[in-house]
Parts: sequence; C-alpha cells; structure tokens
Amino acid sequence: MTVPQHPHYLIPQSYPVPAVPVKPARWTPWRIVDLVTTLVLFAVYGVVLLALLYYSLFWTMGIDACTYRECDEGKLGSAYVVHDIGGIALFVVLAILAAVLTVMRKPAFWAPLLGVAGQVGLLFVALNLLDQVVAPL
Repeated sequence: MTVPQHPHYLIPQSYPVPAVPVKPARWTPWRIVDLVTTLVLFAVYGVVLLALLYYSLFWTMGIDACTYRECDEGKLGSAYVVHDIGGIALFVVLAILAAVLTVMRKPAFWAPLLGVAGQVGLLFVALNLLDQVVAPL
C-alpha cells in the first residue's frame, strides 16, 4: 500500500543538494572525425591495394623475353611474394592496429597513410626484383 503524496506532506530540505556530476561524452568530435577519416582512408587504401594487385598480374609478360634470353624466374616469384603477400599482410596488420587504437581512444588516421607509403615501398622493391629477372644482353 502506498502513502498518498500531498503537497502539505512534503518536507522542505534544510541542506543543499549536491550537483549530479556530468559524464563527458563518449564520442567527442575529434574521435568521430578520426573514425570517419580512418574508415575513408582505409577504403582508399583498399582500392589502391586492389589496383596494385591487378597490376601485378601483368608482370608475367615480362618473362616473354625468356624464350631467347637467360632468365631467373625465382626473382619473379620473389617479386610476387614481396608485393602481393607483403601488401595484403601489411593491410591486415594496419587494420588491426587501427582497430586497437580506436578502442584505446587514440588517433588512428595515420595507419592507412603509413600503409599506402609501405605499399609503394613494396612496389619499388618488387619492381627492382623484376628488373633482375631477365639477364642483360
């Protein structure tokens, strides 16, 4: 059974009521901008990676000269491993790193930028290996 509450039964408070602490927002504006920027940059990085993987399919045309020249096909395989498998591994590692940084509330927008720079570096290493496939005349 409940006691009816009437205005004349209310007791005035003789002590100050402490203010309720305000919790900070979970998603501050910089975190939202960082998350959106990171996702957009990872989407661009994924498109760049797919374009470079498609480009690497045409590297086998570089060994057409092997019909009349000495060739080292092992370097072609090494170029594929460095560029394709290394690029995919770099993407996965940086995606995991960005997720961990986002959970830890740290900026993660730099991870896909580092990934694109690393992918360009892997491309140059692979192209250097491809240059060594066909022996000079």
